Amino acid sequence: MSGGRVPNPTTTVEAIAMRRTLFLIPHDIASIPLFGFGWLLALLVLGAISVSVKQIASGGRLADYWARNGLFWGLLAAVVIWALPLAELENVDGQKVGLPVRGYGVMLLCGVVAGVWLAIERARRYGLVSDVIWGIAPWAIIGGLLGARLFYVIEYRDQFFVSDPLTTLRRIANFTEGGLVVYGSFIGGFLGGIVYILHQRLSVLTVGDVILPTLFIGLALGRIGCLFNGCCYGAACDEQWWALYFPNGSPVYQDQLVSGQL
Repeated sequence: MSGGRVPNPTTTVEAIAMRRTLFLIPHDIASIPLFGFGWLLALLVLGAISVSVKQIASGGRLADYWARNGLFWGLLAAVVIWALPLAELENVDGQKVGLPVRGYGVMLLCGVVAGVWLAIERARRYGLVSDVIWGIAPWAIIGGLLGARLFYVIEYRDQFFVSDPLTTLRRIANFTEGGLVVYGSFIGGFLGGIVYILHQRLSVLTVGDVILPTLFIGLALGRIGCLFNGCCYGAACDEQWWALYFPNGSPVYQDQLVSGQL
């Protein structure tokens, strides 16, 4: 597969033969919102309480745990309260109907989970505790997302910047609909990770040896997500059992037909 961009829906055709939306999570359950101040936030609070109780029971210092991982939990709360409600779809009356689960987002999450798991496994070989990886993860993940979005916004700034500053900010913040560049994610993730490593006075080379190989499993799964989203579908290939076939009217087929690849 080629390229490194997840297109914004304003620049792609929805009728593409992919799996851009897998399913829709309902807005509420039993008339109580799932996102924002609702079920998911309650589960998050219960999770934080459970972790705190477990930390105390194991003899650990609760203050030390929250000093290391407070940012992680804070980011989760911000996502539940602010980001997820913002990403919900609305009907013609402006009422929220639910959160679309995108194929790209699912594969991106799989890439993050796989990368963090592999980093934890590798950390043990280098004498690092798993808390180091859990501490770096939110900095690298958030930095990667911001870097990927910023790279895209700068490259396609004509799509975002208008006379109304509020509209401009909304367009920039609406990254859940696409518009990410992998090169920017590497830069942002690196800077975010470096901030944490230097703040904790860890060895940059040791942590780098642990983390660097894990990036490729995340990249591989993310590329599958790009395919689901309708971009990075690769070039034409010989007829094989494992090859992907697209309908004649699909944008992928038309693009390869016009370019002379078919």
